[in-house]
Amino acid sequence: MELMANSGYHLVEHIDNRAKQGDIQVFVKDTAVTTQYYYKEDSRFCLLRIEPLGINLVVVHLTSRSDPNYCEGQRADISRALSAIARMEEKYNDKRTIVIGDYNMNPYDAPMIEFSGFNAKLFRHQMRFTSRTLHGETRDLFYNPMMLVYHDAKSASQPRGTFFYQQVAPQWFCFDQVLIKHSLLSYFCPDSLQIVSKIGNDLLTNGNIPKKVISDHLPITFELINKEEP
Repeated sequence: MELMANSGYHLVEHIDNRAKQGDIQVFVKDTAVTTQYYYKEDSRFCLLRIEPLGINLVVVHLTSRSDPNYCEGQRADISRALSAIARMEEKYNDKRTIVIGDYNMNPYDAPMIEFSGFNAKLFRHQMRFTSRTLHGETRDLFYNPMMLVYHDAKSASQPRGTFFYQQVAPQWFCFDQVLIKHSLLSYFCPDSLQIVSKIGNDLLTNGNIPKKVISDHLPITFELINKEEP
């Protein structure tokens, strides 16, 4: 937190105490963002309404794969998060929603793409519609752009995921992801999406895998641009 403060960021305080546990913290830097309503509804996720931008931001840290019941836990996390998102979108009458964080899943895992999960599409051309209907029930779609950077690094020095498993069958995973609702797609800049391996002069990797003394996960960054502005 001291490093964030020294870099000009400040912690967004939540405005209720329904869930004091959990390790999700949200920092902001842009002084033009005048209001952040932080609802910490669950130890696995929190919701913010960012004004004056008018964006619903949901930050998640879903059940770890080290949990023996992680499959059920993750599905329960998603169900609660989707219910909270629906309430927030109804409250503000606004579906400009972004979900970001550590999902402890890859983009193609079933809970990410299945109808009863996040209902996320992995490719932009699949977002011709805003929702999908199954057996009479309609649910909004999310776009998951992470396949743009997962296992497709632009150079040999770039990471091919956000988490590297070093045990049997070592491989990259992409647990850290962003999901974007249809109404924000025109603002999303695909070229801006990247897995960060260096901040300033500080490398976050050692031998091209995450430095665990810093974090065993690598962060991601992306940009939304208001194309209506000159």
